[in-house]
Amino acid sequence: MYGITAYSEILKRNYGINIPTGLIDKFSSVVSEIKIKKGNTLIRIGEKNNYLFFVVSGILRDYYIDDDGNDITRFISQEGGICGGDSLISNEPSIICTEALENCVLLRCPVLDFKKIIENDSDGIKLYVWLLEKSLAYKIHRENSFLVKNATERYIDFKCEKPGIENCISQKYIASYLGITPESLSRIRRALKEPN
Repeated sequence: MYGITAYSEILKRNYGINIPTGLIDKFSSVVSEIKIKKGNTLIRIGEKNNYLFFVVSGILRDYYIDDDGNDITRFISQEGGICGGDSLISNEPSIICTEALENCVLLRCPVLDFKKIIENDSDGIKLYVWLLEKSLAYKIHRENSFLVKNATERYIDFKCEKPGIENCISQKYIASYLGITPESLSRIRRALKEPN
């Protein structure tokens, strides 16, 4: 059984973030643990999502569906990550789908409870600002990657940002995340002399 304390330890280990005990106690009363099996969908396109999900273990991906029915990987979440963040900003039906790429353990927190806690706690506000800054930095980095880097450079960056993940998930999801075809990814890996 995991809880917000386990998640806070992950944040401390992975990002150097210390969540004060008082804030952990507040979140403990509103989060619940859920498990999702590999291949199952957590959030569906067109459905309203009223939760944030904190990733304790496993890997998930957010993806869009284009007009031709192709799925395009937007984001890959791992231990310490958060899913369902769009629900913080919008009360609209989801425009993304979230799928488990491994068996996952998540902590589910109602968005309204999350907002109430952070709005009434100075440490909560600091945590929220950190989350927003981290999200903004990711968006800027991702935009820069697509505007000024080639596919090989994007792949090398991906491997540095998410070490070892290329051995855990399908190459087609990585290719989609990088904005290339699986065939192009295979060529890049061959050129870098990586096993396919």
